[in-house]
Amino acid sequence: MTKRNHRETSVEAPSMGKQLEDDNMDELLAVLGYKVRSSDMADVAQKLEQLEMVLSNDDFLGSNAFNDTVHYNPSDLSGWAETMLS
Repeated sequence: MTKRNHRETSVEAPSMGKQLEDDNMDELLAVLGYKVRSSDMADVAQKLEQLEMVLSNDDFLGSNAFNDTVHYNPSDLSGWAETMLS
């Protein structure tokens, strides 16, 4: 196992930020492990609001909807929200 020195770590951090810029990914969500393009933020926010309304519905909580749902890529926040709404 090779130890990294401070110089290597500080060089990698800007390159990670550059990679996020190149992909247009939101940095704050990327740090949490979610891959969301900055241009998709409004769509993701709308889906999450819809999901919140569905989940707060008492009829939904009594169903087995969660048992039938398969999540393929949890880091794809937009896809996950869309899957939960369908």
